[in-house]
Amino acid sequence: MQQRQRLKNLDRIIMILLLFFFSSKQFKQSASGLLLATDVAARGLDIPAVEHVIHYQVPKDPDLYIHRSGRTARASREGLSVVLVGPQEMGSYKKIMKTLNGGNELDSFPVDVSFMSSIRKRISLAKQIDKEEH
Repeated sequence: MQQRQRLKNLDRIIMILLLFFFSSKQFKQSASGLLLATDVAARGLDIPAVEHVIHYQVPKDPDLYIHRSGRTARASREGLSVVLVGPQEMGSYKKIMKTLNGGNELDSFPVDVSFMSSIRKRISLAKQIDKEEH
């Protein structure tokens, strides 16, 4: 089996597991929770009352951004979508903003970078994992 087919099969398995989880009594009765998901969860899941979506990676295209962010603000509710953008992702980010926001960037969120030196090793490891998976 080729790698591409393996990944498609893995996506199907993940989707089945997510559907099972979201239909479970435990999930429906939970007041709060955290879902960490790949782009496979961007479409096809109806998850009620999502308040925040945090994009760890800038989506590759505007449609994916819309579908990911669309998990929030359903049924006239408000929601927050946060995109974490690194210098190497500015091209993808600007492409999305040009398409969706007339080229205007979203509001920036000030970040205190004084703590960065203490987490450099973790950031390096996260980048390494991301590189291997994508």
